[in-house]
Amino acid sequence: MRCFLALLLCATSLCATHPATLAAQDVPADGLALSTASLPPTTPLAATLTLRDGGTLTFDGLALTRHASDGSLLAQLGSVPLPVFPSFLCTDAEERSAYFGESTLGHVYRLSTTTTGTPELLATLPFNYDAVQHGRYLYVSAATCGFACDNEIWRIDLADHRSAQAFDRAFLLARVPGASGPLTTTTSGELVYASVSSAFPPPPGHASVWKWSRAEAEGTQLLALSDADPVASGFEGAARLAHDPRQRALFLAEVDFASGTNRIRRVRDSASLSPVLVEGRSFFGIGSLTFHAASGPARFLPFQPASGGVLSYSTTDFFSTSERLQLRPQRPVAHLDVPVPGALRIALSGGPTGGFARVLVGPRALVPVEERVLLVGGLPLFLGLDRATQGGLAGLLALDLAGELELILPDPGASAAALAFQLLLYDAQGELAGSSTVALL
Repeated sequence: MRCFLALLLCATSLCATHPATLAAQDVPADGLALSTASLPPTTPLAATLTLRDGGTLTFDGLALTRHASDGSLLAQLGSVPLPVFPSFLCTDAEERSAYFGESTLGHVYRLSTTTTGTPELLATLPFNYDAVQHGRYLYVSAATCGFACDNEIWRIDLADHRSAQAFDRAFLLARVPGASGPLTTTTSGELVYASVSSAFPPPPGHASVWKWSRAEAEGTQLLALSDADPVASGFEGAARLAHDPRQRALFLAEVDFASGTNRIRRVRDSASLSPVLVEGRSFFGIGSLTFHAASGPARFLPFQPASGGVLSYSTTDFFSTSERLQLRPQRPVAHLDVPVPGALRIALSGGPTGGFARVLVGPRALVPVEERVLLVGGLPLFLGLDRATQGGLAGLLALDLAGELELILPDPGASAAALAFQLLLYDAQGELAGSSTVALL
């Protein structure tokens, strides 16, 4: 009861929080960068979502609002009758409809993101936790029978116009062991689910990621985890999932409130092989993952240009602090100057920790307007020198433990301004990692 009264106060903005400057406290992996996204004053328990234009949708338990990328209010799209606990918020692929749930009454709603209106009740699924929309369906993870009696996945047919009373509009698709886990889909319609233990504290490595085919996700058979293909296992928790359609990559918010684990991983075959993209603050909670892929040649990989995509997420201590952050690739930057007469300095920042660099040089006059892009083992390699006239310094140069390099060369004199430099970068294992920006005087 005290929690519900607290939410009533928060929903009327009496305990709304303002974004703090916390980005530096979450640590991105090498080759990635964090920035603070605009987040309107809201409750720590609010569900938030970043749109393609950089704006946000927020469901604070009472109203669904849309804000511009600078944080200014665009519209209060609609509100529910009474303050409730938000559980999830997602949109369709076109971002024209928002779907949101709450775990106080178990209601699941739909509302336009472009006009104001009254939320449409789609279904009542007690203790709904997460959802994802694909095609004509909304898939909802919900522990409808309460605590400690496993979880279910329900499918709502969005083209079905029957009454939304009770479960009229929802189809029980799967029963899965453990507490409620997160959902996402792939571009081909596969349904991805992360299973978690219902024990507290949970056993080590209890969370796993699974995948059902599109035919199974859209079929009429009651599914179990035994019907799903295992994707990865051994995680310490699973709060939210997101999918990168261009890289066919899965991202997992690995959160364990017993141990304080709080991070984002790119999911590979096992937890030990899944790289940590963000190490969050202990006992905070990362959630509300939103991924937007780029349309250009860059990819959401370390050391790529920032245009490679953006993974947005919320983080909160559940009491007084909430923030929305954006994770992007960070390309290494090369600098060129003449520190003293007779010397030319090439410097690199943001390279692979303990990695290596090969220095390329070419005529500045022949630097192309746009870099050419070569695909090397699936890695887009951006090259900004003229291929026919470029040369290079012999050998590989070691980067320091900060991924930096400083190289002093004899100044070629008046011709220095006619040169352009670029560095090819390799990680500590000698694998190609990317390229720097082009350095000019």
